[in-house]
Amino acid sequence: IDEWTKEDGYVELAGSVMGDFYSVNGFDADFVLCMQRSDGAVEIFMNNNDITLYTGADLLQERFKVDGQFTAKCMSRDRWFNSKGVPYEMDEEGSEQIWALVEAMFDAPFVYTNDITLRGDADSIYDAELYHLYLHLDNGMVVHLRLFDGGYVQLDGLRPVCIQVEEEVFWQAIKAMDQTEDSLCGVPLMEDE
Repeated sequence: IDEWTKEDGYVELAGSVMGDFYSVNGFDADFVLCMQRSDGAVEIFMNNNDITLYTGADLLQERFKVDGQFTAKCMSRDRWFNSKGVPYEMDEEGSEQIWALVEAMFDAPFVYTNDITLRGDADSIYDAELYHLYLHLDNGMVVHLRLFDGGYVQLDGLRPVCIQVEEEVFWQAIKAMDQTEDSLCGVPLMEDE
């Protein structure tokens, strides 16, 4: 099955990825599986069906095991959208603001993305996107989050819902990301080896 398959060609449980799938150590195989690509990289697949999420802890702590042991890398929407460099690592002070944001997400409720009231002239939540945040966990997993105006955080790959974070903590993290990006202006960023 691929993007050219006609509607009558779809079969239950068929997909567009072929190969051997493996469980990921430390993660529920009903939620996360992986596959090794031909270039040696490991691709992660997340099952977002039949899960119930009330607070950010249900996703970040229970399923991804986020416990404070991570490296935070960020990229503004403009840099991400226009392919300007790679995500940059937060300094120590910025990392503290990111940890405060993540802690606030643990207790924050999930809301349906379609129920979010948009600000200003935004036509969709993606017009209100501010930053991409990558939590590089000690176990090798990278949790990719998208941050939107209004204190909304979305796991990339789980688009129907967002975590609604208290705005003061949210904006402190955004300010730290802005300061880090401003300090890197004009400095060419290189891919990690």
